[in-house]
Amino acid sequence: MVNKQNLYTAMGIALSFIIAVGGWVLTSTLIDRKSDTLLSATGSIQVNTPPVSPIDTNDDDETPPHRPTLSETEMVKVLQNWEAVIGERPHEPVDGQLNMEQAIDAGKTGLSYFYEQGVIPAELLEYDKTNAYLCEKQPRGQENQSTNPYYSYWTITFSGENKRATLVINALTGQIWEAAFSGAGIAETEKALEAFTSYLDLGDGSSYITDGTISMKSYSDGMLYAIARSYTATTTVGEDGLEGFLRMHLSTQAQ
Repeated sequence: MVNKQNLYTAMGIALSFIIAVGGWVLTSTLIDRKSDTLLSATGSIQVNTPPVSPIDTNDDDETPPHRPTLSETEMVKVLQNWEAVIGERPHEPVDGQLNMEQAIDAGKTGLSYFYEQGVIPAELLEYDKTNAYLCEKQPRGQENQSTNPYYSYWTITFSGENKRATLVINALTGQIWEAAFSGAGIAETEKALEAFTSYLDLGDGSSYITDGTISMKSYSDGMLYAIARSYTATTTVGEDGLEGFLRMHLSTQAQ
């Protein structure tokens, strides 16, 4: 009799475990399907992510986390597409492109790098919401044709109270080609530009201009520009009542 009771108890425990695991698997599957459906329909999804942790660095190793896979000439061609074509077409990643999780990770790594370089404060590594969407811009007359996968880009936005970071990431290289930050304690443009060009491994460039609110380097005989621009606005953010805005980006035009 005792053996039967032990057997029934063991069977009950095993059955409870199977039900618990089955419920977890079913819930996870439904969530994944919901996320896939949303991404397929809109190309974007909002997820909750933990705060970004600074990357481990030492004084002797300041290698940017990403290495470029495009020549400057190829980068110019992509930027010409981005700048000339109006309108975005959301789509799912194709072979070789970053998926959403990889794009968010690339964004986090970039944020950590800019923090380590003194461009943004630690407060800008902590966010409440993350939004991500993948788009491409197709040349006029080629709307129904497949484009070069290098032309697609992820837009990742990390947002929190009185702070925001928006990153435009090349979907194939995983590099940040544009970063816009808002909040207190953001670096001046000269320092930001040095960090941005180092991150992209662009070097010193053929010319350099800075006037405090804008810093700019040119490459490829004036066909490619790396630009950092900043301004401040009166706000309740920060002890001095000022909120900083910084935008770093690549362009084919001096802006």
